[in-house]
Amino acid sequence: MGILTAVVNQKGGVGKTTVSLNLGAALAERMKVLLIDLDPQGHLTEGCGLRSRYAAQGENLADFITGRATGDIASLICRAENFYVIPSHISVFTSEAELTLQRAGVERLKRVLEPVMADYDFILIDCPPTLGKLTDNALVAAGRVLIPIQAEDTSVRALEILFDQIASLQETLGVDVEILAIVPNQVSGNLVSRRMLKDLREALPDKVTPFEIRRRIALVKAWREGKTIFSYDPGSDAADMFRQLAEYVIAKVGWLCKKAERELKPSAKGWK
Repeated sequence: MGILTAVVNQKGGVGKTTVSLNLGAALAERMKVLLIDLDPQGHLTEGCGLRSRYAAQGENLADFITGRATGDIASLICRAENFYVIPSHISVFTSEAELTLQRAGVERLKRVLEPVMADYDFILIDCPPTLGKLTDNALVAAGRVLIPIQAEDTSVRALEILFDQIASLQETLGVDVEILAIVPNQVSGNLVSRRMLKDLREALPDKVTPFEIRRRIALVKAWREGKTIFSYDPGSDAADMFRQLAEYVIAKVGWLCKKAERELKPSAKGWK
């Protein structure tokens, strides 16, 4: 059974898609990975070089999560570099309202993913920058979240709101949601950022990663080319940062599935 994690932050601009895309590629050096683009804007889909799928005709992600499609969601899965992707679609914009009206609307994603869960070692869901029904679906399906943040006051306030949302889901639906990691992202290294990170790590020592993803223009350029940093500039320090994050995530989940651990590919260069 794949380890499912939602990459969540309702604050836009924190680099959620960059983290999802490049963490997925780093994990895929070691295991079989599926990325799911649940953001109606389709940024992860574009970053995977699958822009044409965003407005393509035929069944799409919105059809499955709203119940219009009744087949196997595996039909949507595409290969991109060394991992697999369920792309977003422009129709996902209307899914939020439809899910609000549906009975058990927050459980739709969990149900449609069940047929493919066993086919992958790790599944990452790139969530929209909102705390609506789509994000609730991701939280319920995954039960585990990774939260990219920026080292600034607005990100800290957004983090508090997200914690409240998770607590509400746990109380109303009885869903356990584990905070796998809080990842400082797009860090510039100025004095304000360093102080903010110090305060965060003191407040949440077991949640905030002991390292950060630093701001790199190569990550932006890679996304524009429809590539991960591993394909665009494999020798960059940004690739090493995401390998470090992947190793941290693997250690945190403790590799609950021993079979997957035995089948890991040999360590890639840059892993310790």
